[in-house]
Amino acid sequence: MKTRQVKIERKRSKRINRKAKQMVGRQTHVFQQGNNKGYDVEMIRDFLDQLLLEIRVQHHENLKCISELKKHENLKDLSEKLDKDVSPALVRELQTYLRKYQTQLICGDSIDGDNATKEEIQFATENYLKFMTSKRDEQIGHLEALQELVDESLVCAKVPLGKTREGHLCSPTRVFNVRNWIDLVNQQGENHAV
Repeated sequence: MKTRQVKIERKRSKRINRKAKQMVGRQTHVFQQGNNKGYDVEMIRDFLDQLLLEIRVQHHENLKCISELKKHENLKDLSEKLDKDVSPALVRELQTYLRKYQTQLICGDSIDGDNATKEEIQFATENYLKFMTSKRDEQIGHLEALQELVDESLVCAKVPLGKTREGHLCSPTRVFNVRNWIDLVNQQGENHAV
């Protein structure tokens, strides 16, 4: 029991002692967050990576299903064929997250064909898959477009807010040099700078 208590205390103390250094001119300011608040950056990164991976897998499966739908009379046969066609590399990558967090982040789809003819089931399934494929494609684009912002946010989330020992307020800051910026604008043309 004591061993477990010590490990928990060590983990807590690591979180409490989050430190960052900030250079102001030639002077280095060291600051520390004096509480246990802060985001678990690794978990956020894993969540977003797993989400994007699951959406890509489902998008890929939907595309395959649409192309194979007309070839198969029985939807059960199609489902079994598609399960065998999933990339082993994608499955291994996804299983890493599933083992670590034991959760799935997007819903799977299931067909309820009660009170519908075979033709209606075929039509509705194909239509629904096309809709979901388009929707997932758009979502993949949105997540990829946010990647740079997410990377910046996760870097900032590692930096504790607070004051240095000298009393300076500290927060994540991006410093750009005016001279370097002007040179970049002149080098690449004005359209790139805006």
